[in-house]
Amino acid sequence: MLNKTKIKTFVIALFLFYNLVPLVLYGWYYITFDQMAIRMDLLPQLVGADIVRTGEGHFLYNEATQLGYQLSLMGNHPRTWLLPFRNLPLVAVLFIPLSLFSHHVAYVALMLINCVFLFLTSFVLFRNNFKKVAIYFLFFLAYPPVFVCLIYGQFNCVLLFVVALSYVLLKNKSDGLLLGFLSALLALKINFLLFLPYLFLLSKHKAKFTLGSLLSLSLQFLISLYIVGIGFIFEYPKFVLHTENAKYGTLITHSFSLYPVLAKLFATTDISLLLLLDLVLIILSLLIFHFLRKNDIEIKFSLGIVLTLLLAFHVQIQDLTLLVIPLIVLIDRVPRIANKFILGFVVIALLVFFEFLTSIPDKFAYIGPLGVMLFGLLLLYVARIGKRNDTGDIILVNH
Repeated sequence: MLNKTKIKTFVIALFLFYNLVPLVLYGWYYITFDQMAIRMDLLPQLVGADIVRTGEGHFLYNEATQLGYQLSLMGNHPRTWLLPFRNLPLVAVLFIPLSLFSHHVAYVALMLINCVFLFLTSFVLFRNNFKKVAIYFLFFLAYPPVFVCLIYGQFNCVLLFVVALSYVLLKNKSDGLLLGFLSALLALKINFLLFLPYLFLLSKHKAKFTLGSLLSLSLQFLISLYIVGIGFIFEYPKFVLHTENAKYGTLITHSFSLYPVLAKLFATTDISLLLLLDLVLIILSLLIFHFLRKNDIEIKFSLGIVLTLLLAFHVQIQDLTLLVIPLIVLIDRVPRIANKFILGFVVIALLVFFEFLTSIPDKFAYIGPLGVMLFGLLLLYVARIGKRNDTGDIILVNH
């Protein structure tokens, strides 16, 4: 009979092989294909960086300007519709160094930067156990949203690092000023800023947290005004709302938030109405979150991430990168090593399954949010049946 060590080794090897082999194969294909960078989500970031670098920042949210720069970057590529730059001007500034290189070099460099931040995330979470740092880093690479983030040229792994740091600061009951300042950097992807109110409710130093958040947001706002001018206040929200549709690459049916569900239930595509409905849900969720009796900081932090993804306006598969923290919380509470990898394997398989279903036109177009909701329910179930003691062991609670 196989002993437990051999079973554990086999489960780990099977998990890593099944999940990392596709990443290596796809990664090699995308890295070696020179034109891939201008087909992926890196393109709008390079467009924004070029506009700011050439001194035309006041036209950053002008559709014609963006399209002109995009066509210039794409050369002979046949696509003529705009894939818009919708992030804050600070993001364009941060991408300026990459815009100095060829598309291919910029694409590979961004993939490496994301990998560095993935490793830093693992290190921040498990800095006292290098074995765990290495294992979870490989696990992150195999996680489908991270996989998509790397391949598509997104920068969500950087924001995951910000969330991981916020998590550690919160658990260590650090000064709220630093927590607030750091977490407000989630505004680099404006949808993720919704996580801030949940962190506020979790913080023990609410006044300092608010001050830190305001300082960070004010700094980002001043940078935006400096680059774009006073018109930023009106042009940015108008541009975002105008380009939030299929014409500009936003496929509502591929969303993992409740946005497509609301559109379906109320038979409307009126963004103003959908935003109002979403705001009502956000307020309700904050009230429920505030009065949630469970004092488990890990579970509540994880539920805050789940609610953020459900209630944000634009959530694609790569944005589920933030679910890494809740997933770690779940895995860490499973007592046996083999079961940990089985749970990770199941979650990854389910995410792939839900992404596959949402990609089938007119069939399962609005099923994406169901996967995120199931994740939240699983968190609540784990919180109900067990808790951790000071040594990190699992204690089953009678219920």
